[in-house]
Amino acid sequence: MILQSLVQPTSPLSALVSEQVQNFHGWSTFSIALPSERYKLYQERGTSISFVSPTDIQLIESLYTFREGRLTVLRFLEVHSFLIPLIVEAYFNIQKDFPYSRVFLRIVSDPEELDPNQADKLVASIATNLEVDKAVATLSRFDKRWWLNTWKQVRGKFGITLEF
Repeated sequence: MILQSLVQPTSPLSALVSEQVQNFHGWSTFSIALPSERYKLYQERGTSISFVSPTDIQLIESLYTFREGRLTVLRFLEVHSFLIPLIVEAYFNIQKDFPYSRVFLRIVSDPEELDPNQADKLVASIATNLEVDKAVATLSRFDKRWWLNTWKQVRGKFGITLEF
């Protein structure tokens, strides 16, 4: 499926994502303005007012499989829309270390979290057929290569794990 937007890439990050999509899937045409470029117009800092465009939803659904409630995940992304460009970038970085792996999204609540506003987070689970030791070593390599540099940007609202 080729996803195309009327807006051409305008930032280095959107150009990077566009290039990664072309390189990964061999698509000859792909143009997207990252959500960060669009939803800033609709988001008020410190509130849950935000806008997730149908293009953003379509892109996320083309990359990830929703587990345990598509609407729950989408509502979470409406409130935490700053995650959208990060989960798109995460997918392509996951595929570098876990090629052709299916990646699932779900919301997980931490029952031990005292602050109810911090209890829920979005989790990407990488379904892998690798042996446990090799999968853990590959995840460690992924962490060092990309995740540890990105982790602070997710503000404790997104995590990545393995699924066997």
